[in-house]
Amino acid sequence: MKGKNQMTEPLKEYFGNKGKIFCRHLQNKVSAIMQCGEANTYSIARQLSKTNGKTFKANEMSIYRFLQDDNFQIDDSFWRCHINLIFASLKANGLITIGDKLQINVDFTTNEDNFLILSASILLQDKAITIYFTMRKYPKKKNCMSYKKMEEAFIKGLSHVLSKRYSYVIVADRGFGNRRFANLCKENGFEYVLRMNESLIVETGGKKINLKEKRADEEFDGYVVSWKEMHRFTIARKGDKIWYLLSNSAENNAQSYYERRFKIEKNYQDCKSSGYDIEKNKIRKYDRFKRMIYLVILAHALTCIVGYIINVTRNSIKKNSIATDQLNTRLILAFSELDTRLYTSIIKNPCFSSNDSSQLN
Repeated sequence: MKGKNQMTEPLKEYFGNKGKIFCRHLQNKVSAIMQCGEANTYSIARQLSKTNGKTFKANEMSIYRFLQDDNFQIDDSFWRCHINLIFASLKANGLITIGDKLQINVDFTTNEDNFLILSASILLQDKAITIYFTMRKYPKKKNCMSYKKMEEAFIKGLSHVLSKRYSYVIVADRGFGNRRFANLCKENGFEYVLRMNESLIVETGGKKINLKEKRADEEFDGYVVSWKEMHRFTIARKGDKIWYLLSNSAENNAQSYYERRFKIEKNYQDCKSSGYDIEKNKIRKYDRFKRMIYLVILAHALTCIVGYIINVTRNSIKKNSIATDQLNTRLILAFSELDTRLYTSIIKNPCFSSNDSSQLN
């Protein structure tokens, strides 16, 4: 019975203000998604039936009700809970330290022609895990939705929910390479590395030129004629491609940051056809789909984190059980199947305590 109680600890610690029942449902649904590897209600209900012994119909109704739950509000408070969990796990594994400058990749994706999603992700080695997203119904007609307003609300919201114990660099592709987005980042306390169009006219060395006239592997300060502002530029070559990068800090290695941006594409693949296949989901109602998306991104994040823990720190956990690995062990107990000896050593160890809270905000 004690082991069963341990199973709800990782999410209850961070989402406890939502109540025990909510945390139990969140844990069960996310665990089922992680185990079945799919994001449709049919597969999730089948997986739940395997683990809880209830009928398929009962589990399907449970999912339906959870996605309709008014307590399942993905607001600022909710995002802080999510970010606290992600940052605490990265910090527990020595991947980030208080005061670090963290890269945040930003990009749009779609769910077929139903929803437009703008998300922010943070790096976990060779993976990117989502820490925040906003979404809108996909515009059916041209010019019926303002991308500018969506981006403005997104950056302001992201700034509002992030921990103040770190600094951040927004990294984004050419779709965000404009003065408005650069100023939006700066106004909300972010540094940035943005890919620019090669036709941007800058003045440098007393001459006005297009960026494409500069040679690769060059850094320089240039006056953007149309913006009437000085900015830092990096012209970098990667294979047969040339990147024209804009940064507001000479201290940032713009090329290195931008190379890591592409991990967000893999993040999207993991949630779509190469992974949980969210696009096969038949949910079309906005609120229900947003909640399902959240379950998928949490399942993806926890899968990456638990995989990292097992691959990198499992031996140290076995040896040290546990004083400095309390969050790791709670995640392993809840979301992976290790041998009984490891479970026993973790649960019975006197160093193990559920009272350690790693809230970062």
